[in-house]
Amino acid sequence: MIVAGLPTSVSFAETEKNPLKKLNSFNANIKKLQMSEKKMRPLLSETFDKISEECCEKNFEGRERLLEIKENIEKCLNSSDKKCFRRIIVYNPLVKKPVKLLLLESVDESKELLLKNSRLRHDNQLLKESTEITQAKQKIADDFNKLKEAYDILEENNSSLKKRIEIMLKNYDSRIIELEKENAKIQEEYLKAYEMLPKYKQKQLQKESKFE
Repeated sequence: MIVAGLPTSVSFAETEKNPLKKLNSFNANIKKLQMSEKKMRPLLSETFDKISEECCEKNFEGRERLLEIKENIEKCLNSSDKKCFRRIIVYNPLVKKPVKLLLLESVDESKELLLKNSRLRHDNQLLKESTEITQAKQKIADDFNKLKEAYDILEENNSSLKKRIEIMLKNYDSRIIELEKENAKIQEEYLKAYEMLPKYKQKQLQKESKFE
């Protein structure tokens, strides 16, 4: 147990506008300094584990500070002299803060930093999901454009094929008409030739056609 000097009136000179706040802060520090090792050790262990589990997002600005706090806590937990756990009844706020007080203050600081890191992790996740959705939409748009392009090409090819078929049909129609004309001409010539035959020859041809 360490006993340090009581705070003098000078210690409040810089905070005359809010002396009550300074007094409350001083009393809170005294409470921290009087904390037993039995209570302080699990508090430090819990903070160490929490930092190990949750620290940190790559773009978190407080990353280095959290790792520093973790390192200081580890040194205290593994210290053989246990100076960081020793109780201090009072201390002079005008002098350098004791290691114990700095450690316990860093525990509170780590909670705020971890909360900020948690919020940043949430923001990063939202950004990631938003980016993935944007990329998915872009892929769909790209796929649609490719499909539309393929459809247009197919439509163009179909149109070309349709025109070729129409031309072929017209050619077939023309050919059929020509054949019909040729057939009509042949029939006409046949009739002329038939009429020029003698009657007995005509009758003979008629009989032959019946047998056929």
